Amino acid sequence: MAPARPDLRLVLAGRDGWGAVAVRDAAAASGVTTRILRPGWFPGDALPALYRQSEAVGYPSLEEGFGLPALEALACGAALVTTTGSAMAEVVGDAAVLVPPADPAALAGALARVLDDPDLAARLRHAGPVQAAPYTWEASVERHLAAYRLAAGIPA
Repeated sequence: MAPARPDLRLVLAGRDGWGAVAVRDAAAASGVTTRILRPGWFPGDALPALYRQSEAVGYPSLEEGFGLPALEALACGAALVTTTGSAMAEVVGDAAVLVPPADPAALAGALARVLDDPDLAARLRHAGPVQAAPYTWEASVERHLAAYRLAAGIPA
């Protein structure tokens, strides 16, 4: 995407995880390293501003137990592109564009669609907070307690 979009910046937020060396090597080979920002870890209160100012948020994942970063992006009204094949599809519903995992061309294509289609981006930005709304910490606590009661044989 970078050659066709000279004004585009890629922000890779968060701590380094597995694959970080490969990402740095790929960035260095890309010829666009000055357009890749690596701010590192963001404190929780700074994340909403980062999500809201993003033209699109890409959250590709090969395996995900829940997908809290995707849910945070939705809650902040970000236009999200993420992957199928994990809990992500259930969490994001139709409030995100879904692509197959480990398919860089599909990911780039979906991000381009979001960047090029203001109606799609607006729909995603509107749908995200609605999709995220039921996922509160209170609801999480209630569901955990219900699971513990069920496991212990305590009637609901």
